Amino acid sequence: LLWVLLLLVPVLIVNQEMAVRLGAVTGVGHGKMIFERFGRFWGWFSVGDLFILNFLTLVTEFIGVSLALGHFGVSSYLSVPAMAGVLIVATASGSFVRWERLMFLFIVANFLVIPLVFLSHPRPGPVLHDFIVPGVRGGLSGDSVLLIIAIVGTTVAPWQLFFQQSN
Repeated sequence: LLWVLLLLVPVLIVNQEMAVRLGAVTGVGHGKMIFERFGRFWGWFSVGDLFILNFLTLVTEFIGVSLALGHFGVSSYLSVPAMAGVLIVATASGSFVRWERLMFLFIVANFLVIPLVFLSHPRPGPVLHDFIVPGVRGGLSGDSVLLIIAIVGTTVAPWQLFFQQSN
């Protein structure tokens, strides 16, 4: 499904540039702009939608934590509350600078995947083919459509508009 990511790159660029331009031109955040331009109903609707989607995103993140740490034999009953505690402590610290530094640490940790890619000795032919030619191994099924929707949802998320435009 690498081709899905290739298709999402221009969408992500347009989405982020739109949020940045709107914030720079209007001088207000995404939520306030919706309230001012479209009224209270759509403003509260967008905020409610944001809360629901963020809740669902957190649920899927904790499912990921549970599955990932489950591979190492860590129980979900231990891993999920522990990671929830880490998230609460990190966000309740009251310092955006500390939060930002913590996120940079996670970004550096993500770069550790690059050597793992080369250690797995991938064959370049199939990787390039799957990156360019759309297709789903095993055919299109409910699970594969759900996975494509999940990739789109994690790449182009509503919180990005609110967060980036407010910055």
